[in-house]
Amino acid sequence: MKPLDPRLLRRARSTRSFLALTVGLGLATAVVVIVQATALAEVIAGAFVGGAGLDDLTGALGLLAVAVLARAGLAWGSEVASQRADFAAVAGDERLGANLFGEELEVHFVHRLGQPEEV
Repeated sequence: MKPLDPRLLRRARSTRSFLALTVGLGLATAVVVIVQATALAEVIAGAFVGGAGLDDLTGALGLLAVAVLARAGLAWGSEVASQRADFAAVAGDERLGANLFGEELEVHFVHRLGQPEEV
Protein backbone atom coordinates (compact mmCIF):
# COMPACT_ATOMS: atom_id res chain seq x y z
CA MET A 1 0.00 0.00 0.00
CA LYS A 2 1.34 3.42 -0.95
CA PRO A 3 1.47 6.15 1.71
CA LEU A 4 -0.34 8.57 -0.60
CA ASP A 5 -2.98 7.53 -3.09
CA PRO A 6 -1.88 8.47 -6.65
CA ARG A 7 -5.49 9.38 -7.52
CA LEU A 8 -5.33 12.03 -4.84
CA LEU A 9 -2.19 13.52 -6.38
CA ARG A 10 -3.76 13.59 -9.85
CA ARG A 11 -6.93 15.29 -8.66
CA ALA A 12 -5.33 17.73 -6.23
CA ARG A 13 -3.15 19.72 -8.61
CA SER A 14 -4.51 23.04 -7.35
CA THR A 15 -3.52 22.28 -3.76
CA ARG A 16 0.11 21.30 -4.35
CA SER A 17 1.51 24.79 -3.85
CA PHE A 18 -0.48 25.22 -0.65
CA LEU A 19 0.71 21.83 0.56
CA ALA A 20 4.33 22.82 -0.08
CA LEU A 21 3.75 26.13 1.73
CA THR A 22 2.22 24.34 4.72
CA VAL A 23 5.16 21.93 4.92
CA GLY A 24 7.61 24.85 4.73
CA LEU A 25 5.77 26.69 7.48
CA GLY A 26 5.85 23.54 9.61
CA LEU A 27 9.61 23.25 9.19
CA ALA A 28 10.08 26.92 10.04
CA THR A 29 7.92 26.45 13.13
CA ALA A 30 10.13 23.57 14.26
CA VAL A 31 13.22 25.77 13.97
CA VAL A 32 11.54 28.60 15.87
CA VAL A 33 10.46 26.21 18.65
CA ILE A 34 14.09 25.16 19.12
CA VAL A 35 15.20 28.80 19.21
CA GLN A 36 12.46 29.60 21.71
CA ALA A 37 13.39 26.67 23.95
CA THR A 38 17.07 27.65 23.86
CA ALA A 39 16.30 31.28 24.73
CA LEU A 40 13.95 30.25 27.53
CA ALA A 41 16.54 27.88 28.97
CA GLU A 42 19.15 30.65 28.86
CA VAL A 43 16.83 33.06 30.67
CA ILE A 44 15.89 30.53 33.35
CA ALA A 45 19.45 29.33 33.90
CA GLY A 46 20.82 32.85 33.95
CA ALA A 47 18.20 34.19 36.34
CA PHE A 48 17.91 31.33 38.80
CA VAL A 49 21.24 29.53 38.65
CA GLY A 50 23.61 32.28 37.57
CA GLY A 51 21.97 35.11 39.48
CA ALA A 52 21.97 37.37 36.41
CA GLY A 53 19.99 40.56 36.50
CA LEU A 54 17.55 41.94 33.98
CA ASP A 55 20.29 43.91 32.22
CA ASP A 56 22.30 40.71 31.71
CA LEU A 57 19.32 38.87 30.23
CA THR A 58 18.13 41.56 27.81
CA GLY A 59 19.48 39.79 24.72
CA ALA A 60 17.98 36.42 25.66
CA LEU A 61 14.65 38.02 26.58
CA GLY A 62 14.58 39.87 23.27
CA LEU A 63 15.29 36.65 21.38
CA LEU A 64 12.55 34.93 23.37
CA ALA A 65 10.07 37.69 22.48
CA VAL A 66 10.99 37.48 18.80
CA ALA A 67 10.60 33.68 18.87
CA VAL A 68 7.15 33.95 20.47
CA LEU A 69 6.02 36.49 17.86
CA ALA A 70 7.49 34.36 15.06
CA ARG A 71 5.61 31.28 16.30
CA ALA A 72 2.37 33.26 16.39
CA GLY A 73 2.94 34.51 12.85
CA LEU A 74 3.84 31.06 11.57
CA ALA A 75 0.77 29.53 13.23
CA TRP A 76 -1.42 32.16 11.58
CA GLY A 77 0.25 31.60 8.20
CA SER A 78 -0.18 27.85 8.51
CA GLU A 79 -3.88 28.23 9.26
CA VAL A 80 -4.38 30.55 6.30
CA ALA A 81 -2.47 28.24 3.94
CA SER A 82 -4.41 25.18 5.06
CA GLN A 83 -7.75 26.97 4.65
CA ARG A 84 -6.81 28.13 1.16
CA ALA A 85 -5.74 24.61 0.26
CA ASP A 86 -9.10 23.37 1.45
CA PHE A 87 -10.96 25.99 -0.60
CA ALA A 88 -8.86 25.19 -3.66
CA ALA A 89 -9.58 21.48 -3.30
CA VAL A 90 -13.36 21.89 -3.29
CA ALA A 91 -13.64 24.81 -5.71
CA GLY A 92 -15.35 24.38 -9.04
CA ASP A 93 -15.67 20.84 -10.36
CA GLU A 94 -12.82 19.47 -8.25
CA ARG A 95 -15.12 18.01 -5.64
CA LEU A 96 -12.21 15.91 -4.42
CA GLY A 97 -13.82 14.02 -1.61
CA ALA A 98 -17.08 13.45 -3.47
CA ASN A 99 -15.29 12.19 -6.58
CA LEU A 100 -13.09 9.74 -4.70
CA PHE A 101 -15.99 8.57 -2.55
CA GLY A 102 -18.19 8.18 -5.62
CA GLU A 103 -15.58 6.04 -7.36
CA GLU A 104 -15.30 3.82 -4.30
CA LEU A 105 -19.09 3.38 -4.21
CA GLU A 106 -19.17 2.59 -7.92
CA VAL A 107 -16.45 -0.05 -7.56
CA HIS A 108 -18.25 -1.53 -4.55
CA PHE A 109 -21.64 -1.75 -6.28
CA VAL A 110 -20.23 -3.11 -9.53
CA HIS A 111 -18.38 -5.76 -7.54
CA ARG A 112 -21.45 -6.67 -5.48
CA LEU A 113 -24.21 -6.33 -8.04
CA GLY A 114 -22.46 -6.77 -11.36
CA GLN A 115 -22.40 -4.43 -14.31
CA PRO A 116 -25.46 -2.17 -14.70
CA GLU A 117 -27.83 -3.17 -17.46
CA GLU A 118 -28.49 -0.93 -20.44
CA VAL A 119 -32.03 0.43 -20.57
